[in-house]
Amino acid sequence: QGASIVAFDNGESEWSSKFFDVKKGGPEVLRSIPEDHTLLLIWPPDASDMAFSALKAFRGNRVVYIGERRGGRMANDKFFQALETEFSCEWRMNMYPRWPGWQDEVHILHRGGTCSFSPRIDDFEVDEL
Repeated sequence: QGASIVAFDNGESEWSSKFFDVKKGGPEVLRSIPEDHTLLLIWPPDASDMAFSALKAFRGNRVVYIGERRGGRMANDKFFQALETEFSCEWRMNMYPRWPGWQDEVHILHRGGTCSFSPRIDDFEVDEL
């Protein structure tokens, strides 16, 4: 069983994909994505509304977020507040390997419920919620 992937980027990043087709577009394209799809956000830019705007435009129920928690180098407080109040945590795990000093985690969330994205205190291996 596989996955159908449609990747978008607003074109402002210095990164470009040599391995995958990335279409140009911002959060507004998510309004046309069917509700049975999953939103995948990887390392959304710090102090930017991009992740928050994507979350608000997305109509589906499942989000996979890869990055640090609130207070880290990813997204902004509006994004984490929306995750905490509109989504429940299904699963969370540290990412290894990772850059030294970074606290990247994989978060799988489902619309409805609540979830904490408080800054990390401990270094857990796996936290199944």
